[in-house]
Amino acid sequence: GPKTVLDGIWMATRTTECFGYLGPNGAGKTTTLKILTGQLEATAGTATICDLPIKPYDTRIHSLLGVCPQHDVLWENLSAREHLHCFARIKGVAPAEVAGAVEEIIQMLDLPEVADRPAKSYSGGNKRRLSLAMACIGQPRVVFLDEPTTGVDVGVRRKIWNCIHRLKQRASIVLTTHSMEEAEELCDRIAVMVNGKVQAIGTAQRLK
Repeated sequence: GPKTVLDGIWMATRTTECFGYLGPNGAGKTTTLKILTGQLEATAGTATICDLPIKPYDTRIHSLLGVCPQHDVLWENLSAREHLHCFARIKGVAPAEVAGAVEEIIQMLDLPEVADRPAKSYSGGNKRRLSLAMACIGQPRVVFLDEPTTGVDVGVRRKIWNCIHRLKQRASIVLTTHSMEEAEELCDRIAVMVNGKVQAIGTAQRLK
């Protein structure tokens, strides 16, 4: 019969806060993010962002969001700069401001060396950083990061963490991870998820 993937999830994030969902694979973290970003519709309950109800294909919501999925979704033959130009226009950045916004994000993610090469030539770490850059472009109000450091080495992970710390100064962040170390480093509050339910919620210090 039907399986309940999420059960009784409740959360609210504050401005300039990083809220983390911590749990093993299959806990329901990615499903939660898909509902909160309008990729899936919940069978019950409600969710809002900036007082707007979250519904699939609602362009009002999408203009407020940045999303970094768990798996990189890139056009192989486009460069990082071309990806970011495209996303900046989609997010409503004024044409005269696109080049400056793109350059700022390229510098923030330390991508200048590969910015004009096709994405198919990138290492896994550079692809991950480009995915994060695409989520950051356009001054989103809320940024969703699904396992943002999956498959990267320690050096790239630290660069991504530094970027998330900077991003938190201007946006709310909702992050999923299975790493307690990452949750401690980045998150102001953490929800521990097991089998689709939040088992505990609080600061890293409190949860210890």
